[in-house]
This record gives sequence, structure tokens and C-alpha cells, in this order.
Amino acid sequence: MPPAVTPTRKWTVMVFMVVDTTNPVMVKTAEDDLNEMRRAGSSDELEIVIHLQLLPKEGNTPPKRFHIGRRVRTGLAPDVFDMGVTGRPVGRRESLANFLLWAHRNFEAERYVFILWGHSFEMGFGGFTDRDDTLQIMEVAAALGALKTKRFGQKLEILGTSTCDFAAAENAAGLADTVKFLVASEVGIPLLGGWPFEEVINAIHGNWDIGLEDLCTILVKVFVASFKRKVTEDRMIALSALDLAGTVEVSKAVSALSREILGAVAHSEDALRLVSKAYLDAMVEMLLVMTDTWEPAVDFADLCEKFARDTSFAGDPGADGIRAKARDALLVLKRTPFVVAHSGIGSIDQLNGFLALVPGSGSLIQQIIARQNPAAVGLANELKKFADREKEYLSILDFRWPPVWRATGWPAVVRRVLVGLERMRDAPSTDPWCAACSDVRAKIDTTVSRPTAVSPKKGSVKNGQANVVLSRRAQRQPQGRAGSARLPAPGGQPHRSGGRNRPQSARTPRRGPA
Repeated sequence: MPPAVTPTRKWTVMVFMVVDTTNPVMVKTAEDDLNEMRRAGSSDELEIVIHLQLLPKEGNTPPKRFHIGRRVRTGLAPDVFDMGVTGRPVGRRESLANFLLWAHRNFEAERYVFILWGHSFEMGFGGFTDRDDTLQIMEVAAALGALKTKRFGQKLEILGTSTCDFAAAENAAGLADTVKFLVASEVGIPLLGGWPFEEVINAIHGNWDIGLEDLCTILVKVFVASFKRKVTEDRMIALSALDLAGTVEVSKAVSALSREILGAVAHSEDALRLVSKAYLDAMVEMLLVMTDTWEPAVDFADLCEKFARDTSFAGDPGADGIRAKARDALLVLKRTPFVVAHSGIGSIDQLNGFLALVPGSGSLIQQIIARQNPAAVGLANELKKFADREKEYLSILDFRWPPVWRATGWPAVVRRVLVGLERMRDAPSTDPWCAACSDVRAKIDTTVSRPTAVSPKKGSVKNGQANVVLSRRAQRQPQGRAGSARLPAPGGQPHRSGGRNRPQSARTPRRGPA
């Protein structure tokens, strides 16, 4: 049943920040983003609330939970802290659910924007050092489900992610029951800056009744524009807005394509080799344009285009069926308002808005590239670091596909592709499975001579091998404190009610070391 009383506040912006304090650059970025929120400030119609967790926790330091005070003409709005936060591990959905419910209880609004800020990898978010500091996508969905229940079945309006590579079909499918729009990046987000929070919040201030799709389009626009001002190097920046209502039609098309592929590869080794080759080519193409991160994934529409080409699967009896279903999937993507906004900087022509993940393939891709192009030593070594992190991530979590995505049959396709990639890695040089990797050799050869514009201090490969730069996750520094970088320490007037009136004695809190 609907709520008895309509909330008087129009919007609440909720930010769940998980900051790696062993990485000084990430700490500095967090402080910059918080200051942007303070410059924008709250108002009678909009509140900004934050859950800040510093990792690794020292002495089981509890998270900080606070809201940004009323906007001021000049300077920064004050932080007003809630003193009743418990130190639940960030990797437990209760930590996220409690924050969302606390924000709804104390700062109830007609509409909400919720932003995840921190490391992400494949379908995980958080610290990635152990199970207690890492959330899986279905745990995020469950926490948002608790908010949906409190809102009498109303979904979260917008989920934004200031994280790497979160615009994936699997994440969209897992969140579709609890979220209306997902705004996320298909590639990495450089550590030199996250979301332009001042502009994001100002896009809502005074524009209270803006349509959700219009707001998402503005978010994509200001995000890309902010990086155009910051980036002077050869970088890939991209952001997508996905209308998750479209996942129903997209999932139907994926299911049809999955059935066709699985039927073909069950009866033909040639079909498995050709499907695996299309995957391999799409993954390498994604790798070679990603300048701030790499994780095993393909641009889903790009993969479908490879399946759909007239020259794909030449001579295989299962070719026509796979080609036809791939073309059907492309038509669905064209006709369905799923990707409602997409923009970026750099070589984004082959990006179409969202990824499909290939968990467990990182080492296979790295080994295939190392074998096919022994000269690309720097690239192979860099990819091995990411592949090792993927192994670590998969060992930390009890990895599970979102049920809705598993029902499409696509995870079964991925399992078959992993078998095919193993065959490619291990096949003798005269074997057709090895010959299927020839395009990889050519792609890497054309990239080896491309210089990398990013400083080696940022984690790039500087020996001309490839333009691959370590992401937020990858730039993890040795354990220790984050130098002189500072984040807010609890201060100001304790505030639990979340009422709309300005706290009587709120003041700017003392900045203490993180």
C-alpha cells in the first residue's frame, strides 16, 4: 500500500564511501569529492547523507555517518554527525541496509539518488581483502530491497557508481528488481577524480521535478565534461545510463542467443572454437582501449556484432542460427530503451554502453597473449597482476551469478567459452585452435608501438607495450597510513533525528587524520 503521507523533502542523495586508506591518491580523491558535496550543500528540499568507511580498519574503527549541512554562500557547508553508528563489516549487507534505512527514516524524500564510491571488480564492491569487506551484487540488491519494502514497493530512482567497470549486464540484471536507473562506467574511473559531485547535486537543486531519464542524461554529460577539464593524456573515460526496465527484453534476447550457442557447441567442436574466438577477439579489443583498469569482459553489443557478421562461423552448420539470434539481439538493443545515455572520451566507438563479464578467464587471456606475442613482455606482466587479483577476488567470495542472469543461460555459455580458451592456450602451433588466436597476435602487434602518455607513478606500462594503467583496485599500496591525506573526523552537534531544521550549534568539524 502507498505511504499515508507524501514526504515533504524532494530528494535525498545517499553516498556509501569505502576508502582504501593505504592508497594516498584514493584518500585525496575522497576528500576532494566530500568537499564538492560540502560546496553544493543541503537545503530544505534536498539532503546529502554519507556513510564513510575507512579500510583497512584500525582497531575496528567504526564508520562515520553524517549529513552535509545547509549550503552557504561561500565556503563549505558543515558536516553533522550521527554518533550511533555500529562497526558492522562493510562486506555484510546489513551495513549497507542499515545506512539506507537510516537515511530513509531520518531524511525521507520523494526520490533518492544512491551512489556507491570505492573499489569494484566484476560483481563485487568494497575492499577485496577478505569476505567481511566485500559486497557481492546480490547483497547490494538485498539491501536495496529492504529500502524498497520500507517505501511500500517503490524502487530506488537512481543508483550511480563512482567505481570501475560497473556497467555490466550481470549487475543490471541483479539490480533490476530494486532500481530504476543505473549510471555507471563501462571502463575504469581514473584516480585523478571521481564524480563531479558539486555539479551533480546542483543539477537537482531548484530542478526538483526533473524526469529521471533527463537527470541521468545530465549526470553522464557533466561527468564526461568534468574529465575533459582534467585529462590531458590519452585516457579512456566513459559513463552510461541504463534504464533497468529494459532488462526484461534484453534478457529474452540473451536467452535466445544462449540457447542457440549452447545447442551449436554441444554438437560441433568447430562451433565452440569459433564462439571462443569471437569472445577472445572482443576481450582483447576491450583490453587495448582500457587505460585505467582491466577485467575480463566484453562489450556485449560488440560481441553480438562479431557473431552477426556474414563472415562469422564460415562453413559451420550452426552458423546461421547463431548469426540470426545475434542479429535479433542487436535489434532488441536498438529498439529497447535500455542504454538511454552514453558518452565518453577517447576511443569509445566500440563501446555500446554495457559489458558482459567473463569471470575466471583473466589468467587464460594473459597466457594466450604471452604465447602469441612474446615481445609484449610489459603487457603480459601487467595483465598477470590483474589476473592474479581476479584469482584472489574469486577465492575471497562465494561467487554466484545473479539468479535472473543465470536463468538466461549466459553463464553456461561462459563456462563453455572457458573450455575453449583453455584449448587455445594449450594447442600445438599447427592446431586449428592455435590458429584461431592469429587475430590476437595482429591486434597486439599494432598496439606495441603506441606510446603510453601516463606517468609510471600512476601504474602505467611505460616501455611502449600497451596503454594499460592500474585502476583504483590495482593501485593498492603497501599497508600503512595514507600520509598527510585527511578525511573528516567526527565533530559538530550530534544529530539523530534528521529533521529539516538547521542544527542549532552545528559547526565545521575538526579535520583529523584518517
